[in-house]
Amino acid sequence: MKKLTAILLALMLLLSLSVMAAADDDASMKSLSWLTARRVIERNGLEGEFYQIGSLNCDIWVPDMLQPQEDIPEYTYCAFAPENNAASVMVNCVSFEGEPELEDIEKLVPEWGGVSDGIFWINNLYALVYETEENDSLTALILTAAGDAIEFVFTPISNSDFYSLTSLMLSTIQRHQLDSSEMALMMDADLNNMWGPNRSVRMAETDKGEMIRVFLWDEGVTSETIQTTKNWDAVREDKIAIYNGYAKALEEFGFENLSLELLYISPEEDLSFLTISDGEIIYDVFDEAA
Repeated sequence: MKKLTAILLALMLLLSLSVMAAADDDASMKSLSWLTARRVIERNGLEGEFYQIGSLNCDIWVPDMLQPQEDIPEYTYCAFAPENNAASVMVNCVSFEGEPELEDIEKLVPEWGGVSDGIFWINNLYALVYETEENDSLTALILTAAGDAIEFVFTPISNSDFYSLTSLMLSTIQRHQLDSSEMALMMDADLNNMWGPNRSVRMAETDKGEMIRVFLWDEGVTSETIQTTKNWDAVREDKIAIYNGYAKALEEFGFENLSLELLYISPEEDLSFLTISDGEIIYDVFDEAA
C-alpha cells in the first residue's frame, strides 16, 4: 500500500487544515467533504463502492482492497479487512445512558484512554473523532438517536498507509439519501478546501425549479484588471472543470431536476466575468468584449 500514501498525501493535508464554513455557528469546526475525496478517488483510479450501514440511513465508501467480513461480533453492523487481515474497519452500534451530546461524550474520551481530535462536520453529519493509543485505533462516533450511535473504528493507525486510507474513508461517510441543500453544503466544504474563503454556495428558486449557485472570485480582480488577463483561456477552463465535476456528481446522485450555475465574479459581487448554467457558458466577459 506504499503507493497509497503518495496518492492521498494531498488529501490528508486538506483534511487536517480544512475549516468548516457551511454553518455560521460552527465556523471553527473541521470539515470533510465527499466531493473532495471523490476527486482524489477519480483522479487516481481507486476502485471501491458504497455500503449502507445495516438499515441505517448512513453510507461509507470502502476500497476494493478491504473486503466485507462474515464473522463479526453481535453489536457490529459490518466489518472490512484486507486479505492479510493486517488492518480493519469496524462499524459498531453503541449506546449511552440518557441523551448525551457529542460534547458530553468527548469529555469521556480520556477515561477510555483516548485523545480527542475534536468534533468534525462530515457531509452534514457531526462526528466525534478520537484516537486510542492502546488499541492503535481512530474512532468516529455519530449520534443516531436518543443514546444510540454509530461507531466507525479504524486500526492500525500507526501504519501511515492505512492512516491515509482512514482519512479518505472518513470523508465519504454520508446519509444514504441526500437532499439538494446537503449537496450544496458538501460543495461549500469542498470549495473551502480547494478554493478558500472567496466563494459562496447558495440555493435558489428558478422557473425550472431548484438551483445551486456557486460564486467564485479572486481578490484584486476588477473590471479593469480582468481586461488585462493574459491567461483567460486557462481561467475559463479551470472554472469549467469545477462546474463539470459538480455537475457529474449531481448526475451520479440522481439530482436530475436540480440546476447548477457557476459564476466567476468580482470580489464585490457586482460584476460577473463568466457564467456557466445548465452546462452552457451563457456569459463570457471576453466574448462580450469582442
